[in-house]
Amino acid sequence: MTSTTEIPAPETAESFKEPADLPLAPADAQLITLGDGRIVAPARDREVLLAWGLDVVLVVLTAMGFYLFLSFTMPAPFPYARELFALAGWPAAALVYGFATAYHRSLGQLASGTRTLRISTGGRMGIFRSGWMMVLRVMILPVVFIYSLCGGSTFGIKDRHISIDALVTGL
Repeated sequence: MTSTTEIPAPETAESFKEPADLPLAPADAQLITLGDGRIVAPARDREVLLAWGLDVVLVVLTAMGFYLFLSFTMPAPFPYARELFALAGWPAAALVYGFATAYHRSLGQLASGTRTLRISTGGRMGIFRSGWMMVLRVMILPVVFIYSLCGGSTFGIKDRHISIDALVTGL
């Protein structure tokens, strides 16, 4: 019994086509190599700001709900007690939201298609780092908007994390 196997013809320049279903990296993106050797595409600024903005809105709405809950259920032991508890609830809600999104993506990152990774190891952020980063994002985002309106510049901050485009990178 003889079996015949077809030998594929060599590909020529005319027969080779790019797969159309793969997402293409933006032309202005610089690829970055993480500590584990993976090459990733950083997210665009608008995607990062969209993720941060959605997360800030969620945390602020949670803090406002906490304030309304205290307004209707707690007698005020001293003037402005509810307001002080609500102001303390803002970073506390951010910390709890950060703890809840540890090792995963936040709702803002899911909506914008980004992911935050460590530059040194390429791994995800742990529970305490995730909580701390969410507090920083929620507290610093208003300052970032004001600073950018005033024509801010970069001043050599050491990056420990990177927001990557999860769709382009394939993560």
